[in-house]
Amino acid sequence: MPAQRDDGLRVVSLLPSLTEIVCAIGGGLEAHLVGVTHECDHPPAVVARCERVTNSEINPHKMSQEEIDRRVRGSMRMGHSLYGLDEGRLKAADPTVVFTQALCDVCAPSFPMVLSTCARVLGDNPRIVSIEPGSVAEVIDSVRLVGRETGFAEEGIAEARRLEAGFDKIRSVVAKLESTLATAAAAAAALRPPGAAAGVVGVAPGGASSVPKKQKVAFLEWLEPLFNGGHWVPDLVRAAGGEYTMAEPGNKSMGMSAKELMDYDADIILVAPCGMDRNRAKSDGEQMWRHDWWRELRAVKDGKVYALDGNAYYARPGPRLLQGCGIIARLLHGDAAGDAIGEDIAPRDSWFIITAPAPAQKKQKHVCPERGADADAASGTAPLAST
Repeated sequence: MPAQRDDGLRVVSLLPSLTEIVCAIGGGLEAHLVGVTHECDHPPAVVARCERVTNSEINPHKMSQEEIDRRVRGSMRMGHSLYGLDEGRLKAADPTVVFTQALCDVCAPSFPMVLSTCARVLGDNPRIVSIEPGSVAEVIDSVRLVGRETGFAEEGIAEARRLEAGFDKIRSVVAKLESTLATAAAAAAALRPPGAAAGVVGVAPGGASSVPKKQKVAFLEWLEPLFNGGHWVPDLVRAAGGEYTMAEPGNKSMGMSAKELMDYDADIILVAPCGMDRNRAKSDGEQMWRHDWWRELRAVKDGKVYALDGNAYYARPGPRLLQGCGIIARLLHGDAAGDAIGEDIAPRDSWFIITAPAPAQKKQKHVCPERGADADAASGTAPLAST
């Protein structure tokens, strides 16, 4: 039964995606948000005024992906949570509803910790609602659930419908594009002599089929070690018109070997490390060039490796997954498709191409013709002359 709207509603969100859902529902629900995590960064104006009720032992900005992975695995072996709850700030927030999850102890405070801490600090006052979607459909259902649990059921339904309409628009534009390509391929095939090779990009050679060949996508949510994209990522890639067989919708992300990635033989590689923006994705992706096997990947040789903002668009099961799907559609099919979908869903300039890192500049020494002293050509400075 949906909760009744209450002016005394006070919401604490223990996951960035749930924070974004609360704010996306609208209708004034965001005004009731009083506590968020240390990782919540969107929308900035809302989270800036909220209590930060969590902390973490990991600072991803000062650690490599390999170091983070070692720390996470070590904590999991010991049964030790990486996240903590600030009891003082939680008490100050004084929530009536706490949104959390029980899916992943790596992503947020563990569910048992939330239950025990809330019981100790807040007593029986807050309702604790656990939400753990595994697919795009379940993410949209979670929007409705947050609306129901806060007394904003109608607004939750409206936001869910907006998301469904957005994904439908992406699929429609992609389907229309594929139909156009199929028609062109069929027309070209009819004009070719028997046995001649196809000349339409994206169509299987030989002209036997007029169905455009989808680009095979590899989605990497971690680089060292390699992890594929699971959960809702297969839904996003397939809705955007790509072929994705690394995982099925709802399946967890899984580690993979370099050989498995090589055997997958992707047309295109998307690098979107969990919790990291596209700048970090680009810099970490450039470091992969030190591996011989990476340089031999077909997508790498073809210059089709892209850095995406995993933190904003792919790691969080919230409303911005829609933009994540739109970005992939624009990347796969070009600006004509992206513009048909719309800038609000498929924003431009949302990725970087990952290429080999530029070689480090070496300082060049030269002799000053007037003083005979060495000057530093790299910085444009020279030693001070004695007087």
